[in-house]
Amino acid sequence: MDLLIFVLLLWMWFWDYPADSPGQRLVSVLAAPFCWLGLWHNWAMFAPDPIQVNRRLKARIILADGAVDEWRPIEPRRANWFVDLLWFRQFKYQFSVLSGANRVLWEPLCHWLIQQAEHHGDSVACVQLVREYQMVQPPGSPAPLSEWKAALFYEQRAADRQSTADAAEQGQADGDSLQDGRMKGSQMS
Repeated sequence: MDLLIFVLLLWMWFWDYPADSPGQRLVSVLAAPFCWLGLWHNWAMFAPDPIQVNRRLKARIILADGAVDEWRPIEPRRANWFVDLLWFRQFKYQFSVLSGANRVLWEPLCHWLIQQAEHHGDSVACVQLVREYQMVQPPGSPAPLSEWKAALFYEQRAADRQSTADAAEQGQADGDSLQDGRMKGSQMS
């Protein structure tokens, strides 16, 4: 048990180290499960250069008939402690998606949004993930926050979506690996 606690403390210690440090390279190899479970942490707000950008996630779900639906993660509601607890986990997930360091989360999020729309009877053409952001101005500025801006950073076409079994069969038929068969989304800058 003591060894587990020691390893977890080392893991947390190296989490926010610079990308080129040996500790961060070790952490980044095994980071995906921690990001999926929401067990990561970020101490950047206490750093000498604190975070200077507010970010939020939005998804545009473009339906086959051309209509556009929007999806956003849940927002905090001070009246319900349970929803606030869920919001904190959603906030951590949203941060992981928006940071760009966890691109592995983009495609599954799009697939989930497509499934949700199809469950409601909608036919989806594509899902676009949008990063909304605003700059936090230095203390003493007349306007503490800039206007919100938006940037498209990932798009997943519904027609490109395949199940793992379909991708494996396709990959074997084409001589490709399963990983190549599943990389169907396109990254946007």
